[in-house]
Amino acid sequence: MPAAGWVFDENLERCIDTVLLKLYVDLDSPCVDTFAAGVEHVDLVNCEPYLLAQQRYNALAWLCKNRGMDVRALSIWSRLGSGE
Repeated sequence: MPAAGWVFDENLERCIDTVLLKLYVDLDSPCVDTFAAGVEHVDLVNCEPYLLAQQRYNALAWLCKNRGMDVRALSIWSRLGSGE
């Protein structure tokens, strides 16, 4: 729950989470996958091409899973597991 006087802005939260994810990727942080697995407000349209270009497939699969795109997430994990 936001503190008194704080106005919740979902767009701001989406921007912050998106930037944080990209920073973690840029820094080659070991917490990229953990962050992607727990974050709900990342802009998937913005991050998908970036994660693909950086070959961060597991993080992309977690973002899909968090949005209820289970078949897509499983497809990504399947290709990752088969070495594609």
